[in-house]
Amino acid sequence: MLVVVSAIGPPRLWSFACTTLLNAVRKHCLLAPTEDADALARVLSVAHQALGARSDLLIERTLPDAALLLAILDGDKVHCASAGSSRLYVHRNGESHRLTPRDADGSLLDGARVTVSMAIEPGDLVMAGSSSAFSDRAVNRIVSTLQTDPSTPVTVLAALLTEPAAQGGVGAAAIVARVR
Repeated sequence: MLVVVSAIGPPRLWSFACTTLLNAVRKHCLLAPTEDADALARVLSVAHQALGARSDLLIERTLPDAALLLAILDGDKVHCASAGSSRLYVHRNGESHRLTPRDADGSLLDGARVTVSMAIEPGDLVMAGSSSAFSDRAVNRIVSTLQTDPSTPVTVLAALLTEPAAQGGVGAAAIVARVR
């Protein structure tokens, strides 16, 4: 499973939000199989409930929040559930197909939830990450690199996605997987 958590709100609460969500996802996935988009949507709901319940323990004016994206590569499909401004793309034959909506704003606590599935093929790249990882500059670098060398290692591609944000002093997260 691919999991991308992008904390939102005061930096002092980022670790709280991320740890709470990752623990909820991990715990739920150990208890119930997650093999399709509907199962991922249930995990998203569990994570939402966990963050809400744990936030009730805080003495804060602002609640911790995050964007959350869950994806599973299941044989010949990629399944995704997301809330907030995370991104999921499938890159095939020189073209990137965005699976998450362009207008996905908000967060886990107040944003719309999206589930989607898409057929995948050997050679496809599945790219997931925070919205800050998919800047125009980062995406252009990925496309240019893949045109030059379609077998570029996924670790290099992930670094290309996060580098522009880091140079601008912004956090970014990206996961890239090549379908075999």
